[in-house]
Amino acid sequence: MDLPSHILWTYILERVVISNSVNSSPKFVLTSLFFAALPDILESTPFIVYLALHRKKYGLKNFKSIFSFVIDITHNKQDEYDTNFPWAAKISFYTHSFLMSTVFALLLLNFSKWLFFSFLVGYGFHLLADVFLHKDYFSSRPFYPLNNFSIHGFVTWYKIKNFSRYNYGLLLITYFIILWLK
Repeated sequence: MDLPSHILWTYILERVVISNSVNSSPKFVLTSLFFAALPDILESTPFIVYLALHRKKYGLKNFKSIFSFVIDITHNKQDEYDTNFPWAAKISFYTHSFLMSTVFALLLLNFSKWLFFSFLVGYGFHLLADVFLHKDYFSSRPFYPLNNFSIHGFVTWYKIKNFSRYNYGLLLITYFIILWLK
């Protein structure tokens, strides 16, 4: 699922499942939504920065061409991605590992219970959604780096024609229902 969708679906989850936290703590909501985006931010940022610094080597002229390159190689040329940028692939597996997120969550628990809980909701829901929506190279590897065992989802969201259109349509309908029930 794309980054904005992770954030928007996380907010819906919070409104429906833990509405007391949503209504009473804007700090909790903003933090959990940040954590919902964090796996993809941590995954993509180093790769984008690397390409920006080496854009001439890859024939990239501007940030639009960098983003197009990132999307193309990660969605359509995963063998090339794994061969030419293995470090970037490993970052993806680390940031989407249930094991690594559990370790980080336990570290957060030492600082703050609300921070721990907002991490659990945001980051956890991101990883859970990805379990179902990545059937390919980026299938969830819950125990990475201890092993490469992967859970193949039902579909790969970016390989389904019009997935984003249906996803955002469903998000829009869901937000209208939430506003209507409010």
